[in-house]
Amino acid sequence: PSKLPEFLMTSIPTLITDVGPVRELYDKADKCPYIIVESDVSSQNIANALKRFYFMSDKQKKQIGKNGRSFVIEHLTWDDIGVTLNQSIENIT
Repeated sequence: PSKLPEFLMTSIPTLITDVGPVRELYDKADKCPYIIVESDVSSQNIANALKRFYFMSDKQKKQIGKNGRSFVIEHLTWDDIGVTLNQSIENIT
């Protein structure tokens, strides 16, 4: 997921897997910023996500790309990441 912000900033619809902190990021989003593959990362689930993407209209694809960029700008600034990191460290100690 460390590359996810860079991918989303391109405004290109991004296919990601539902593993690690990705679900937490997704839960923050008002509008879906990417196409998600179910947590069971099988070839069938990847194929299903690609099919969903393929059959989207160009307008839908463009909107997902815009949503991704907006999501990074609103939720993944260095300040936001620092706050999240500090909270995680405090929860451990």
